[in-house]
Amino acid sequence: MVSKKNLSDMIRQEGQKLPNQEIKAVEPSVSAEIIPPVEEISPEKISDVAPAPHQNNDIQANLEKQVQELQKSLAEAKTQEGNLQQKVTELQADLSVQKKLVQQLQKHLEQFNAVKAELEQAQKAARELADANYNLSQQLVETKKPQPETKPTTYRKSDRAIVKYPPLPPTNDDGFANKIWLLD
Repeated sequence: MVSKKNLSDMIRQEGQKLPNQEIKAVEPSVSAEIIPPVEEISPEKISDVAPAPHQNNDIQANLEKQVQELQKSLAEAKTQEGNLQQKVTELQADLSVQKKLVQQLQKHLEQFNAVKAELEQAQKAARELADANYNLSQQLVETKKPQPETKPTTYRKSDRAIVKYPPLPPTNDDGFANKIWLLD
């Protein structure tokens, strides 16, 4: 295993590796607006700044603790992201189902409106038939009512005189018709 090094030890080593001239050569290439100029660091300054060994252990423990907390937070965030992604998928599926249901409801509404219009026409026709039936029944009742007795109408005799015609003279018949009845 690779042994863990303290931060201060690593800084010291890097400071010793780079000669002062290389540090100065690197400085002009970096934009002064973004990063402030770097001071030259000598190994003596690093040793003055470096914390004591017991502080290194505390810093390292704090850093490890922070790394663990960050990893835990990252794992929770990934779990939450997975849950949210699953919810998004479920909501999209629900939305597509609801869209289909809305389309079906619109079709049913159109059918309902058509049936409603037919029903209104049928009700109108039924009312008209009921009115006509009522009128006919009223007329029937009126015709069945006993009519007030009316006196028989007496016809007026005409002023003309009745003409009586004389009987017809008997025809000359030999009485064959009178005799034929006997043969029956």
